Amino acid sequence: MKRFKEMDSNSRNLKWYEEYPKGKESYKHSKSEIEISNLKDEAKRYLDAETSVFQMKESKSTNSETAWLKTALAQGTTSDKVAAAIVLVQDNPKYNLARLAMLVNQVRVAKHNQCNMIIKSLRDLFLSDLLHPKYKLLKFKEQNLNEFDKSDSGDTIFKSDISRKKLMAHWYFEDQLSEQYERFVMSLATIASDTVDTNREVAISVMTDLLIGNAEQEHKLLELIVNKIGDPSSKVGSKVIFCLNKLLREHPNMKSVVLREVEKLLFRKNVAQRAQYYAICLLTQFLLNKDDEKIASTLIEVYFAFFKACLKKGEPDSRMMAALLTGVNRAYPFAKTDSSILHNHIDSVYKVVHIGSFNVSLNALNLLYQVSMQIIFITKY
Repeated sequence: MKRFKEMDSNSRNLKWYEEYPKGKESYKHSKSEIEISNLKDEAKRYLDAETSVFQMKESKSTNSETAWLKTALAQGTTSDKVAAAIVLVQDNPKYNLARLAMLVNQVRVAKHNQCNMIIKSLRDLFLSDLLHPKYKLLKFKEQNLNEFDKSDSGDTIFKSDISRKKLMAHWYFEDQLSEQYERFVMSLATIASDTVDTNREVAISVMTDLLIGNAEQEHKLLELIVNKIGDPSSKVGSKVIFCLNKLLREHPNMKSVVLREVEKLLFRKNVAQRAQYYAICLLTQFLLNKDDEKIASTLIEVYFAFFKACLKKGEPDSRMMAALLTGVNRAYPFAKTDSSILHNHIDSVYKVVHIGSFNVSLNALNLLYQVSMQIIFITKY
């Protein structure tokens, strides 16, 4: 959702994460679980106190826009209430955690149109205002809690007791923001299993946008999206393939992680054949280049491992064999220059020539020709 107004001061233009330097990775500290819990409770009290002061000032404000937001929250339509809540969280995320939680709580399948509007608004809110553009959010226990041990020595980041309280409140907010984002992602996973195809497609699209836009919850989002390749609806399955191709166009460096997730799906028990076919089709669409030798080699190994698994169950489906051989043909030129990758699988390729349809046999012969030409090249030079 676009912002409804321009900020009128430099201080209000700052994102919440610009208030303090953000750590790239979690810190190691010596605090016990009990100490962490006590510090976290203390930090919550500080944030609650800051929030109360902020809300007191807001309640006394005579600003016309503030008055409109209050009216919209109290008397407006559902769309007005959501829009007003979004603006308030945008303006000051730290002191509007309750409103953010309220929005996340409304991501339910009960009211489909309302739900789709809310998840799209939350997608834009998280990507534009809440998630750090470079670093992942840290839990409170992952912060540099050993800094509290230095308060007596003077060697500390705290200039005063007030600065200590403000930083603790800041860390607690980051912890709660991380929790709300996790809840949002899991709510999207629930929507992605709804009975209505359109709702599932919207949830998959939003999860893809989140994954493209930010690394937060990257592994979970990718796992959820890849799992939907096995959706009962072919339309939804096709949507997943489209979304994953979109992801790889935006982030080509994610080919290896997508490949690992798809490989897990392929060899999982009780996976529908259609899901496996869609997964193979996705792999065949990988755009490879000269720097993708390892990925190309892995792709070929996956194709043949899956082909052998199919042979054990009987004659593979002709569509599946065609897709597998197409994938091998596309990956082979980018694999390592020696042909050892395929030597262990040559017998399987010859078998395909004899049992497959005309088009499948043609693909197999084409692959054998490529291998033989590569062997001749290596022998000659």
